[in-house]
Amino acid sequence: MVVVGVTGMESLSLSEKAARMRESLQKSQTITDNVVSILGSFDHRLSALETAMRPTQIRTHAIRKAHENIDKTLKAAEVILAQFDLSRQAEAKILRGPHEDLESYLAAIDQLRSNISFFSGKKSFKSSEGVVNNANTLLVKAISNLEDEFKQLLASYSKPLEPDRLFECLPNSMRPSSGSPGHHGEAHHKSPSHNHSDNSDLETATFTPPALIPPRILPLLHDLALQMVQAGHQQQLLRIYRDTRSSVLEESLRKLGVERLGKEDVQKMQWEVLEAKIGNWIHYMRIAVKLLFAGERKVCDQIFEGFDSVSDQCFAEVTTSSVLVLLSFGEAIAKSKRSPEKLFVLLDMYEIMRELHSEIELVFKGKACTEIRESAFSLTKRLAQTAQETFGDFEEAVEKDATKTAVLDGTVHPLTSYVINYVKFLFDYQSTLKQLFQEFENGDGTGSQLATVTMRIMQALQTNLDGKSKQYRDPALTHLFLMNNIHYMVRSVRRSEAKDLLGDDWVQRHRRIVQQHANQYKRNAWQKILQCLSVQGLTSSGGGSSVAGDVSGNSSGVSRQLVKDRLRTFNIQFEELHQKQSQWTVPDTELRESLRLAVAEVLLPAYRSFVKRFGTLVENGKNPQKYIRYSAEDLERMLGEFFEGKTLNEPRRKNINAFPCRVFTVSFMYFFKAARRQNKTKWTAKCQVACHEAMSFPLQLRSLFPSRRLLLHQAFYQQIIPTRNFAMDSRNHSQDSKESTVDETRESCAKGACDYTSVKHASHIIPHLLKLYGSCATARDFEIYAPGASFEDPLMCAQGVPQIKSAFYSLSKVFSESKITEYSVKENVISPQKLEILIDNKQHYKFLGRNIDMISLIKLHVEDGKIVRHEDWWDKKPLRNRETVKLPLVGHILEMTRRGSMLATHAMMGFGKDPSS
Repeated sequence: MVVVGVTGMESLSLSEKAARMRESLQKSQTITDNVVSILGSFDHRLSALETAMRPTQIRTHAIRKAHENIDKTLKAAEVILAQFDLSRQAEAKILRGPHEDLESYLAAIDQLRSNISFFSGKKSFKSSEGVVNNANTLLVKAISNLEDEFKQLLASYSKPLEPDRLFECLPNSMRPSSGSPGHHGEAHHKSPSHNHSDNSDLETATFTPPALIPPRILPLLHDLALQMVQAGHQQQLLRIYRDTRSSVLEESLRKLGVERLGKEDVQKMQWEVLEAKIGNWIHYMRIAVKLLFAGERKVCDQIFEGFDSVSDQCFAEVTTSSVLVLLSFGEAIAKSKRSPEKLFVLLDMYEIMRELHSEIELVFKGKACTEIRESAFSLTKRLAQTAQETFGDFEEAVEKDATKTAVLDGTVHPLTSYVINYVKFLFDYQSTLKQLFQEFENGDGTGSQLATVTMRIMQALQTNLDGKSKQYRDPALTHLFLMNNIHYMVRSVRRSEAKDLLGDDWVQRHRRIVQQHANQYKRNAWQKILQCLSVQGLTSSGGGSSVAGDVSGNSSGVSRQLVKDRLRTFNIQFEELHQKQSQWTVPDTELRESLRLAVAEVLLPAYRSFVKRFGTLVENGKNPQKYIRYSAEDLERMLGEFFEGKTLNEPRRKNINAFPCRVFTVSFMYFFKAARRQNKTKWTAKCQVACHEAMSFPLQLRSLFPSRRLLLHQAFYQQIIPTRNFAMDSRNHSQDSKESTVDETRESCAKGACDYTSVKHASHIIPHLLKLYGSCATARDFEIYAPGASFEDPLMCAQGVPQIKSAFYSLSKVFSESKITEYSVKENVISPQKLEILIDNKQHYKFLGRNIDMISLIKLHVEDGKIVRHEDWWDKKPLRNRETVKLPLVGHILEMTRRGSMLATHAMMGFGKDPSS
């Protein structure tokens, strides 16, 4: 209204406007004063009201606080009551025990611990102490029940493993064949090792540790162990686990064949028995570390997951006893008396310890297992040290061998054969020896240490042979002996891996030495007789005995009597040489022929020239045949009889001694180790040669080995290879190629090895059998056998057709020729479906150009037209086994040996794989 009034007065004068403005301002001031007065009265009234309401507000706040306290108290009471309810429920479950529901029982223990923690924090609660004490009492009882439950559950599912179960966890290449008997000691003859290809196979092979406890039980055991550890019962847990699992682990090893043997037990054992146990120990170590101990580590880690120290401690306590049993045997061998034949088993033991080095570090990890690891690595070092010391012993024994009995015929000395074969086997261990040398020396890894050792051994052998050669009174025989032995050394080196290390220089140098001795032999043996054919000294100064001349004039001035004396002397000397040197031996065919040829090239031209020039002087006289007793052709024929090694009044030697005396005295069991170390053909030849040559084991080596050791070796080999009459023809050294030999063999098989008289039941079997023995069999020829058939001879025992295939397929790898030359068949009908076929036969083999003939009786047991059992009785003597020898233990060992031989051959021949496949 004021603004409207002011606007309406725009037309009025300035004074009027000012008067009106003053009036308006006064009215506004009056209104403002009135409002202020009114508001002041309100403030007074509100203050009074507030003063009046304050007691009421205080009472309301107190009531609200009381309600809040009541709510908190009720909630606290509800929690306590709930804990009381849970305690009663947990108590009921604990009193029922863990057998009904273990998981609920474990949950009750957790709840009980929670209650104890809860009431321990409620100090203001008057009954909290009593509740805590009651809960602790229940907890102690619950943990005690848990110990019993852990022990009962662990014992129920801890059972010793049978060997077959362990074999299933091995790689396929190491499992026993399906046809082999389940003897523990025979289970692993097929195990590969050593050379590069085999090592790589072994490294990539999968070992699957067995489930020692069912996987579904491990979580329950883990929960039980966790409760016991939380309750502070760690020591009780360790004791229960150790007592239960250690005994089970020891029993598993015992079932496998592990024995607790110490140094005294080892010293009392015969070598053959000890050697077999060493071979088994190697397999036991691999199975124990890679399967049993690895499986035990897996169980420990799962049960004690989250408690590494407890896991390591439990594992160490469980395995300590078993590990010590295994390592103590190794220590006993390493500390036993050293001898050369132990070197190879020491290298095998060292090799397995090196192979298991990484597994031992992985499985036996942790501080608690430190002692076990150190014991294993200490054994490795000890084996290496003993092996190296044995090297030195062998070198010294070779050089100082003091055997005085020389080989009378100048052939290869048994010591030479022994040393050379020993060295050959050393080269089967090249990688192992390289590691062994590096244990003690800073080698360059090129094999120089092995080359150095080999050269030292060879030099020691040469030194010894030089000494032995001085035993001969005849200088010619001295040089013949040295020529034979050094030639044998050179030839063996050239045909083995030793050539790569010793080098061509060594070979060429020693070939020159062989030639030098051959020349010395010719000079000493033939110089005197050649003087009889010399013109010098034949002319006479005069007398009636001289002849003026002949038609040709070649004998002018020559005394007839001197010519007669010369021819008489020549005849006497040549006959003496023939008689003597026919008994001497040059075992190598090429060397023998070349030596004969060298003599003939000197002797025959001189004899022809002398007879042609002066023969007429004798022929014109009386009894010319008395002086010209031989023609040049007769001399040449008689020279062909030199170096045959025949005895007096015997045209040719008819027994095994006609073989060069190549003796290999490392035990027969370790010939089968070669199956792991060389290609198949090479190994088979080595094994077969060793078998035959073992028959002439030299008693002269008593300085190298104890006499008891020698006698055991002889008895051992005679049990394996009964004495047989071998007819040797050392002249026939066929140089035909392999292809032509195979063709001839196949032809002989196709035509029939001998006259065959048809027999009713055997007619379909004999042709196939001839092919088997003729090394020309095919897969169809083995269809004559039943699937579970067996074959046994003094060397092998095959079970099942695949092993029988391996046995016969290996013949062509050893012999350049094999066949049945004569036979006769007899049938004995046992029942309409069963019969016995007896084949009396002669077998012929050719090995290294030498013919070997033997007699045999083949016994075939036939059912439903199939062979179920095939026995080959050499010399028609029954096979030696537990039923045919006086001592069953000896028979058992022989059976084991034949099975081991078969398993090695089976693995070597590709497990019966047909050559064409």
